[in-house]
Amino acid sequence: MSFYKEYLDKLSIDQKMWGGVGVFTVIMVIMFSVFTSSGILVAEKIAVGVLEMLVPGYVIVKLFLNDLKVTENAALDRFILSLGLSIVTVQLLAFVTEYVSVFGLNEDQDERIARENYKSLIIVALVIGGAFAAKYLPPYLRERKAKQQGQ
Repeated sequence: MSFYKEYLDKLSIDQKMWGGVGVFTVIMVIMFSVFTSSGILVAEKIAVGVLEMLVPGYVIVKLFLNDLKVTENAALDRFILSLGLSIVTVQLLAFVTEYVSVFGLNEDQDERIARENYKSLIIVALVIGGAFAAKYLPPYLRERKAKQQGQ
């Protein structure tokens, strides 16, 4: 038992969080593969779910809230913040785009279904890109403005 405690103490907070997510994902894939006929489709859906529900929030936490510590378990703090921020950003944007497409664009069902396959990945990319832009674009613009004023 002390071997596991020493091993876990050597891991970083991020390694603990993603290790826990990985173990949970493997358990879910195995569990759903036993009860369904197509295990690969289940694995794909779970992987996309992890991508949608954790990665955007994790990027935001790493960029802006990396030193935040709410409880003694920092890995759990990051997981909960990542999950919450992903839900707030990705699901809110998905709801808005669905609302606009249903009530505003008056497109037929076939066009909506064709677009649904890629909508979540586009929203995830936009959220991650927006987080990087919010973090790194203002300092870049300040440097550029200072260089222009100095010339």
